[in-house]
Amino acid sequence: WNKWVDPLPVETWIMAKMKKPTMIKMIGLKSANDYPERDPLKIEILVEYDESGIFNLIEEFDNLEFSERHQLLDFPIYPNGKITALKVLIKLNKAKFYGGFPGDVTQ
Repeated sequence: WNKWVDPLPVETWIMAKMKKPTMIKMIGLKSANDYPERDPLKIEILVEYDESGIFNLIEEFDNLEFSERHQLLDFPIYPNGKITALKVLIKLNKAKFYGGFPGDVTQ
């Protein structure tokens, strides 16, 4: 099962820590299974190179468009070498365009 939801209507993030430095070239996000307003609209991709806790912005994606439920979108990313952690910062979901409830969460 890979469902994730944040119950607060604010900026939120998902982080993956690597067991060893790893080269990542693409990530994928899947649309919410129920409410389109829960889909991310704007995201930023940040990476950590050395387990320092310092994350560097490497990509920004705006106006994401999922045309169906459970749709997977892939995003190419271009870090400057192997990374120790990756953070997907969800800056905004589509709830603002749907008037809030029940989409004032991010999924």
